[in-house]
Amino acid sequence: MTANTSQEPQSTGTIVTPAFAFGVNPYVKNPLVHGRDRLIYYSAGAFVVSYDVYSQEMCFLPTHEHVSKITAIAMAPNRKYLASAEVQGGNHQVSVFNLLHEKRVRTLSLDKSVAAGSAIHDMSFSDCAKLLVMQCGEPAWYCLCWRWYSGKIVASIKIEMRMIHITFNPWDKTCITCLSEEHMKTLHTDIDNETFKQTATVHQEEGRKWTCFAWLDGGLLALCNDHGEIAIYHSGVVKDKFSAGLPSEEQIRTIQKKGHGFVIGGSLGTLAGYEASDARRKGNMYSQSWSWDVVPARSDVLKISVSQSEEELVLVTANYEIIVLEIDSVSNVMDTKAKVADVLEADEVDSPSTILCGGFNSGEITGMDICNKMPLLVTCSANRLFTMWNYMTRECVLRKHLLDDPLSVSLHPSGVQVLIGMHNKLRLFLVLHNDLQALAELPVKKCTMARFSDGGHIFAAVGRANAIVIFDSYTHQQLAMMKGHVSTVTGFRWANKDRYLVSVGAGGACYTWDMGSFSRDSDREYVDKKNTYHSLAVTTKEIGAVIRTYDGKIQHIKNGVVEHEIQVVKGEFLSVELVAENNVLLIADSEGFVHSRPWPISFPVDNTDQYKHEGEKYKLHASQISHMAVSGDGNVLITASKNGVVLFSNMTHIVNGFTKNYQLAAEVGTLVLIDPAEIAGYRARMKDLALQISSAKTEAEYNTIRETQSLRDQINKGNSDHSKICDELAVKTKKLEELEASAQKDRVEAAMQMEVAHLAAAEELEDLYEKRLKLEIEKIKRVQASKDDMQFALEEKMRKVVEEQEEDKERIEQCFQDRLDMEDGKLDDLRKEKSEMERFFNEVLIQTEVDLEDYSDKMAEKIVQNDIQAKDRESKLKALRKKVQELEKHKYVLGHKAKNYQEALEPKAEQIRDLSDRMKLQDEKFVAEMEQARDLHRMVVEKDSFIKSLKFEIIDLKEQIAVREHKLKNISYDLVSVMGKPDERVRGKKSARQVALHDFVRKYSRNEAPPSADKSGDDLKRHLWLAECRNQTLEQAVKNREKKSLLAARERLHENVLLIRQIGEARKENKKLNTDFFNISREFTAVQQQLQATVKEERGDDHFSAREPPENTIIDAYSSGDECGPGTVSLAKASISRPSSGTSLQPIYEEYHRSTPQRAQSAGVRRSAPHTGARRATSAVAKKGTMYGISQWRNPRPSSASEKVSPKRQFGPSHSDIKRIASQLAANSEILEHQNAQISNLQALIAGEWEDAGEAEEELLYREEDDLKDDLDTPGSELAHPSPPSPATRTRPFSASVKRSSGDGGGTSNRPGSARASR
Repeated sequence: MTANTSQEPQSTGTIVTPAFAFGVNPYVKNPLVHGRDRLIYYSAGAFVVSYDVYSQEMCFLPTHEHVSKITAIAMAPNRKYLASAEVQGGNHQVSVFNLLHEKRVRTLSLDKSVAAGSAIHDMSFSDCAKLLVMQCGEPAWYCLCWRWYSGKIVASIKIEMRMIHITFNPWDKTCITCLSEEHMKTLHTDIDNETFKQTATVHQEEGRKWTCFAWLDGGLLALCNDHGEIAIYHSGVVKDKFSAGLPSEEQIRTIQKKGHGFVIGGSLGTLAGYEASDARRKGNMYSQSWSWDVVPARSDVLKISVSQSEEELVLVTANYEIIVLEIDSVSNVMDTKAKVADVLEADEVDSPSTILCGGFNSGEITGMDICNKMPLLVTCSANRLFTMWNYMTRECVLRKHLLDDPLSVSLHPSGVQVLIGMHNKLRLFLVLHNDLQALAELPVKKCTMARFSDGGHIFAAVGRANAIVIFDSYTHQQLAMMKGHVSTVTGFRWANKDRYLVSVGAGGACYTWDMGSFSRDSDREYVDKKNTYHSLAVTTKEIGAVIRTYDGKIQHIKNGVVEHEIQVVKGEFLSVELVAENNVLLIADSEGFVHSRPWPISFPVDNTDQYKHEGEKYKLHASQISHMAVSGDGNVLITASKNGVVLFSNMTHIVNGFTKNYQLAAEVGTLVLIDPAEIAGYRARMKDLALQISSAKTEAEYNTIRETQSLRDQINKGNSDHSKICDELAVKTKKLEELEASAQKDRVEAAMQMEVAHLAAAEELEDLYEKRLKLEIEKIKRVQASKDDMQFALEEKMRKVVEEQEEDKERIEQCFQDRLDMEDGKLDDLRKEKSEMERFFNEVLIQTEVDLEDYSDKMAEKIVQNDIQAKDRESKLKALRKKVQELEKHKYVLGHKAKNYQEALEPKAEQIRDLSDRMKLQDEKFVAEMEQARDLHRMVVEKDSFIKSLKFEIIDLKEQIAVREHKLKNISYDLVSVMGKPDERVRGKKSARQVALHDFVRKYSRNEAPPSADKSGDDLKRHLWLAECRNQTLEQAVKNREKKSLLAARERLHENVLLIRQIGEARKENKKLNTDFFNISREFTAVQQQLQATVKEERGDDHFSAREPPENTIIDAYSSGDECGPGTVSLAKASISRPSSGTSLQPIYEEYHRSTPQRAQSAGVRRSAPHTGARRATSAVAKKGTMYGISQWRNPRPSSASEKVSPKRQFGPSHSDIKRIASQLAANSEILEHQNAQISNLQALIAGEWEDAGEAEEELLYREEDDLKDDLDTPGSELAHPSPPSPATRTRPFSASVKRSSGDGGGTSNRPGSARASR
């Protein structure tokens, strides 16, 4: 792991530390070696890792930054040093590590050696660990010997062949053994001359190839070939050769020394161990001691490593598996299998081998997902392998081979369901403890992306149609199909607790989908067709997306606006993740690095310099990182590369200089599902085992009883035999003592007799010696004679052999002569064939010459024609040259005139430059004046809004005063009536005046205290003070916004011009609509006049007294829908005239009671119902009249209670006619509102471009907008009167009115300045 730190330390970032790697590269030379204790070292991606088999701890040896590949590994015999051959960029180098301190001590580069540019295929340390030999491959096959601690090459040689393996001879430190498929060479190191000397070569038999070799005890060399044969050599001589006993189709892939023997591995997963035989002198040097089919899938065993204690083997297979085998337990397991074969299955017996971490991926990873609530990770690879990992226990819990190529995968938050996208459909599986059970097949073809929601109740998938399909996780029903992306959907994420889904596409579109309505949120969408989006991450607190583009941009999009943007490395399908509560952004690149950069959490960004820092980067993989995920607690980073390596890294988050630790909010307990059929099978198996155990127990008891009885009989018999033997032993002891005494006497007598016999034997020996000499002389003579006979026989035999050789020689010569004659015949046939071919060639040659002559004739004719054409062209060229000369003359004249004109234009150019300078000064002055005018205009608008809000409050106060005056008049009227009652008192009873006074008090007395004038004044002062504070705040915000807007460039002036043209077209359409509206208004005025005439005819002119409101106001009150009628459309926008002096409210009373009979009938007093209705109608009309400039007026109270208005009276046109005209006016009003909305949209676009346009263009837009508003607000226009505010608006407090006028209301609310002020 490497990290680049900057000069300025970052206060916010994430430290990434690799913790564990699921993966191995088996095709590295020596992919796995044993270290001290039970440490093993192997290649995983760009790292060499050390793994402790006992504690399951993993460490990563430090490597260089840009290492893209590891080609070979070598371990020193003392297990202190390890060498790793690396590819960095286009260079090849070797890193030597000290394993005691786990650090790199030397780097050997091939740049300046004779093998520069060559790849390193194999390496080996010498027995003293001071020399390192390496074999370099294409383009030049070299063998180099390094004194690695000094970095010097002590010997080199070029080998013109590809070597399989190279190693030092452990019995001779200067000897190096090289093996190819056909030869085995021995090289001796000549350090003085810096070269190698070849001393011996062993050739393989024809039709066979060497595969591997190993040095054994006693200087023996074991060589294996592809036919399963093992040859034992010593000093280049074959000592033994035997077959390994493997199947005919299996080859020996690897061999490794173990103790006094060796271990071999086959291409079909067979392991066999051999030990030194006791019959070595007879030629049988090694015999097989054990064998084991360690790989059930019959996979190729690529490498075997023996531990330092030689108690276990670790091997690497072609299935990307590392298998640990206990050698001592192999024989025990085989015996156990033989004993329980009739009771247990073969796979139910404990195996002596274990697969490291349950196995690794063996292909490119096409999909990866992590469970947010459990420490589970699922991956699917290109070789149709599904894998589930537990990254806390660091093991593979489930592996499944699929029937189709997987494209994507997603894991349910509970960990019990998994989605796998395939080419033909999307499949949902139930995760069992050792298998996957299919639940549903969904019709999503070529499902490249699928993802469960954070809650797990729904999931989304994207297929070939570029539509996002939503399904229910429990019913498996399709809920919605969201279409919107035109191009390929490259990524989507759930956001805001599954309420929204954010998706991006290759066409530069970022859409936010509302999961409540399954529709697109247009306010949050963002489209930039210049970019190609391919990955995203969403924020946790609010809806925002961090999107990565193909060209290396990372954008933070919030509410449809790019709030922040940075530039990083380019790449396709590279992931991004937000961690540390959105404070840190992790970025993956194509070289295997993960970049950690601080990321803003609030916008706009105040200090952009701290986010421009490149952050730190960490080397995690050798190739491009294809997938990246973060655990639910945010402390573990999982990355996967294209070579199938999955790396788990611990993260330490630092936010503002403090370390942050995060934990899961709630963890889900481990849930293991088992197939019911499997449970039933287990239960049946348990019953069978119980029966077998009971029968075995009965049989064992019976056998025990029988054996016990036989043992008792044998003991009794042994006791009786023992007593008999003791008696016999006593008798024999006595006899033995007697025999010893007699034997002693015999020995003495024998000694005396032997002395006499010795003297006689000496004399006989001398006689025998003389006879022996005579016999030897005769024997020599016989041998000499036999020698002569044998020599003669051999000469005779030699003569016969010579004669036989001569006969064989003659026979062979005759055979070769016949063969030579046969070859001569073949040669004659070839000569005939050659002559035939020559004849055919001559004929073809003649025909070709004829054809060429014809072709030459045609070409000659064509050349003649071309000469004629050339002459014509030459004549034409002469004419053209004359014309060119004339044109040159004209050119000279015109050039002279142009020169004169140019001289004449020079003073004008100076004038133009002066004028342009003046124009620039005028522009600057104009900009300053425009800024001042804009400030003044804004102040005027804000003051106007303030005045309007005050007017609304004054109107409310006047209405309250009018109501209170009306109440006072009613009180005075009732008081006069009470005082007019007689005061005649009768004893024991109250008078009529007293009763009336009691009713009067009960009617008007309340507990509420009237509001004081001081309190109203204080409220008004408080409102004024709040308005001034808000006004100052808004002015300061506007100034700050305008300072920022002055720094923008004028890059989009043409867009504003187009918008201005659109506004002009909108003006034309508005004028046309104004004309139509004016015509309809005239029709409506005519109807009003007819209505007035009809009313006058029916009632007479005396009904229109001097205190009635105008007719238009009455009709407005009738049709407005306020308290005085059932109308549906407000006609306030019609041409309302000034009130006349002779009007009455009587028609309104009648219409009110005609439309609301229930109110009139529900009143307690007949006189009070029309009076109350009139008062309400009067209030409604008074409010509208005040708003449009109509003076305040009140309806006179009826003179007596007997005056009643008949609800049956009708006047003017029918209600349907008025409603029809009102609906026409409403339709035209809607059209006008639609046009105004379009103008508002255009103004909003102009506001969006305000920071990019200049001040002059802004003022031009303002003028166009003001012209439109002047047209709408012209007193003579039919649209002069704006729609009245609602009652809720009129009764707002003063602060709310100021807020509405500054942010939403007013004629300048759509301007950029007003928008900024409202914000």
